[in-house]
Amino acid sequence: MGVVRRRHHWRRETRNRPRPALLAGIGAGQPSVIVCQAVRAILLRGVAAAMCLPLVLSAETWRGLLIAEEDRCSEYKSSDYRYPPSVEAEIVRQQGGRIYSPYDGRYFSSIFETHIEHVVARSEAHDSGLCSASPEARMEFAKDLLNLTLASPYLNQRVKQHYDAGEWLPESNRCWYADTIVRVKRKYSLTVDVVEAGALQRVLRACPVVAMQFPDPAQQ
Repeated sequence: MGVVRRRHHWRRETRNRPRPALLAGIGAGQPSVIVCQAVRAILLRGVAAAMCLPLVLSAETWRGLLIAEEDRCSEYKSSDYRYPPSVEAEIVRQQGGRIYSPYDGRYFSSIFETHIEHVVARSEAHDSGLCSASPEARMEFAKDLLNLTLASPYLNQRVKQHYDAGEWLPESNRCWYADTIVRVKRKYSLTVDVVEAGALQRVLRACPVVAMQFPDPAQQ
């Protein structure tokens, strides 16, 4: 996946540039601030650009997550995040026996038509804290059903890829997606940056429910 890794490095270089307008006022001694961020299309795939998002933050955290820029503190290797192929059958069972992609509400007739999909991408998790975790913690993350679903190969490899919620949101099940990201990041003590937190907050504040939704297959 050389192309993906090169694009990932571009993303990190872009997002690690100083953002004083976004980060001003977020610091020790201030219990809360309101950050109003202008969202740029280059950073948010699937989210409206040039939108000002009010986001209530604590001095250092959002919804229990540490606010920090991504940091690749050690080399990322996909081999450090291996998972057994048998986990695909467990995902199907978790989804009520449905071979289903929640990102676009699409059903499939066979698991051979889908890819295993990490909601919080492995490389993104690596840069959000797992780069300093033990090999056992990385492997546990890679096979954790909380963070696993299914997607078409094209959506998995060409659309979502390694992006976080600040760069990409699905067409369907956005509430489930955002809630899952928060739960996974809390479980593994991963960080969230300001742009991602803004995108997640915008989704979650409008969610009546966060459970995965399954459309009627007959309507497709």
